[in-house]
This record gives sequence, structure tokens and C-alpha cells, in this order.
Amino acid sequence: MSEIVGIQHLDFQAGDRIFEQGARGEAAYMVVSGRVEITIAPKQGPAKSLGYLTKGKVFGELSMFDGYEHMATAVAREPTRVTAMGLEHFQMLVDNMDPVMKAIVMQMVKRSRQTAGNPPM
Repeated sequence: MSEIVGIQHLDFQAGDRIFEQGARGEAAYMVVSGRVEITIAPKQGPAKSLGYLTKGKVFGELSMFDGYEHMATAVAREPTRVTAMGLEHFQMLVDNMDPVMKAIVMQMVKRSRQTAGNPPM
């Protein structure tokens, strides 16, 4: 996929990978229509489904905040349209956040990764 600049609408067919576990985050996504499955592949054993996201659900955002790799893979399970916000635009908004709110959000991101068993290095 090419670099996402600003805010874009992207279309995926069933089976298309939106992003891979371990890849660098390049965008945060919101489902406009369709269905996205989030899966995680442990070091050993088969991939495990974490669930499905439908209209209005956001994904891929953690790596946008902290710069670490995606903890899971996102796959369109039917024709799907998402709104994607590119990294540069996302960072501009984060940089302009109130410092206290930014600290709270960053702590939430860190705790989310720790809870998932994938803390940042």
C-alpha cells in the first residue's frame, strides 16, 4: 500500500490485508462499511481471532501514538471501506493536544500494550 497522506478513503476486497502484525503503523483506520477481522499470531501456534470490527470502529491507532509495531493483523472479511488518517496528520493532531490530555492518552496506550502482553521495548 502507498503512503497515506492526510485523510483518505480506502476500499478493500474480502481477504485483503489492511496491515500486518509487526509492521510499522502508517495510519489509523475507521470502518465506514464492511467488516474487518483482527487476528494475532503468537510466537507458537495458529493465529487467533480477536474479533470483528464494523461501522464506526477504529483500529491501528496504538502504533500511531507510540511508534511501535502493530500488535495484530487487520483483514477485510467482506468488501470494506475505511477512512484512514496518515501518520503525519495524526502526529500533528497529537502534538497539538493539551499536554495533560496527551500524557493521559500516552499512559492508556502503554497500559493497553502491557495488558495485551506486548509492552513497548
